[in-house]
Amino acid sequence: PLIEAQKHTLILHLAPDRDTLLLGDPVRLTQVVENLLTNAAKYTDPGGEITVTLDSDDETVRIAVKDNGIGMSKDLIPHVFEVFTQAPRTLDRSKGGLGLGLPLVQRIVELHGGHVTASSAGLGTGSEFVVTLPRVHERRASDRRNREEPGSRGSERPRRILIVDDE
Repeated sequence: PLIEAQKHTLILHLAPDRDTLLLGDPVRLTQVVENLLTNAAKYTDPGGEITVTLDSDDETVRIAVKDNGIGMSKDLIPHVFEVFTQAPRTLDRSKGGLGLGLPLVQRIVELHGGHVTASSAGLGTGSEFVVTLPRVHERRASDRRNREEPGSRGSERPRRILIVDDE
């Protein structure tokens, strides 16, 4: 809705030539992409352009979200994944949140065995965030069996849980 409200152009480049299977929590991975798209929409002037690219190689799947928005200073880039870090705001740029979104993105991606990077050529040049996750080549029979039999031995491995409360 924010992309539509701002009349941004959303361009999708999806790699149709190969499977891009991931082993992960679809709700949390959706949250990662949604957060990156929301940031791109918030920090791009109305009528701007946002590009989402999905590609993969033999070992990884990459999701890149690039915009032609306000960009980031070189000094800010190393700190964007730190809690409560935000760019300085002017009155016309009071759209920021609490500074928790990108640290949450980073942590979710790391819990999935991946990493995320941020880049910008500077203020006024837009930003790009690239999420890199391990690729699964094919669905294993044991994965299907564990989903079908919730109490099976294979599903009793330790789990890590991330809880975030922004209130």
